[in-house]
Amino acid sequence: MFEEKDDLANILIVDDEPEIVWLLTTVLMEKGYKVYQANDGNAALDIATLNQLDLILLDLMMPVMDGYEVCQRLKFEESTREIPVIFLSGSDETFDKVRAFASGGVDYITKPWKLAEVLARVENQLKISRLQIQLQQQNQQLQTEIFHRQAAETKLKTLNQQLEALVLERTTELQEQNQQLINLQLQLKKSLENEKSLSELKSQLLNTISHQFRTPLMVISTTSDLLHRKLSRLNINDYGQYFDKISDGISRFETLLEDVLTLAKINAKAFKIEPAPLNLTAMCEKLLKSSKLGDNSNHQLIFLNDNACVEKIWADPNLLKKALAHLLNNAIRYSPDGGAIVLEISSCEDAVTITFQDQGIGIPKLDQEKVFDSFYRASNANLIPGSPGSGLGLPIAKWVIENHGGTLTIISEENHGTTVNVYLPINHFKEE
Repeated sequence: MFEEKDDLANILIVDDEPEIVWLLTTVLMEKGYKVYQANDGNAALDIATLNQLDLILLDLMMPVMDGYEVCQRLKFEESTREIPVIFLSGSDETFDKVRAFASGGVDYITKPWKLAEVLARVENQLKISRLQIQLQQQNQQLQTEIFHRQAAETKLKTLNQQLEALVLERTTELQEQNQQLINLQLQLKKSLENEKSLSELKSQLLNTISHQFRTPLMVISTTSDLLHRKLSRLNINDYGQYFDKISDGISRFETLLEDVLTLAKINAKAFKIEPAPLNLTAMCEKLLKSSKLGDNSNHQLIFLNDNACVEKIWADPNLLKKALAHLLNNAIRYSPDGGAIVLEISSCEDAVTITFQDQGIGIPKLDQEKVFDSFYRASNANLIPGSPGSGLGLPIAKWVIENHGGTLTIISEENHGTTVNVYLPINHFKEE
């Protein structure tokens, strides 16, 4: 792509703020670099495809297509895969940095940045690219030398048959050592993957605690302060609205904390399922009665139960209740305009099906494969006013159902509602 100082490096700047593009262009051109400019992701992809670039400075937050997607598309195409990408972002969150590097970035600079720092990092990445090219060339030379050496060894074996037995013995020994090395490499790869997964989970947990817990704590704190300042002027009948807000904040805080701890236990494989016979019909009826609907709610909760349904099944009461509560709460939360929410139980000879059906906003088709990923929230979830979900309900529910020998499936259409089907064997644990 480039050689020593005398050859110019081609750098692409991608940012939707013209002032940023102008500033970086001016500084880099003064240093002798050739600069390309793009103010959105699509233009950046076109320029990268048509030109031989040595480095890309990429803004993280842009309309239509953000920096993550641009970088992922660059790494997907063979012609642009090797171009190093440095992210420019106003966020200093660990989760954003982890996601940036996971999408293929080689460096991450947080705004507001200093020009000296940007130049230093640009020069550093260009040096790394030079070294990688040199390393590839050296590797090619090494492969050529190995090829010639193998050819020489073949000729030597042909001329000296007396050494054939010794060479064969040595080759067998090397193969065994090589297999041992392969086994060690596989073990190391597995250990690194486990460590990476644990690190990502810790980062996600910290991000959730930092962001999701902040709102209920703020509600509790603000309401308590208002109550304290107005205490002498309030009528006793007015206390209720303040205590209700504090109670709701505490309840939401407890739910979030419980979900985070549940996910941590699941990933640590620390959950012990304790099955017992339970009345599924009674559990569902109680769940509907205890559901939290707003004073102005337009929801209609409907419970259907076929006459042949087996009421008692073997399951862990606490875990199954947690899973079903998450599914019901999702149906209510993502039906902001109200409508009928149906909970239906039907059974066959050895299994029971529990169905949750709503008329809410539904799940976009592109999001449906990811809704069971921890912390993932559908792209239209933020359109719902009030407290958002944590992205933990569906993963927890799926884990619970599958560890009861069952399955959880979702059928959804955006703006037309969602149907969740839970299939459970009646005597799964009893038979074991």
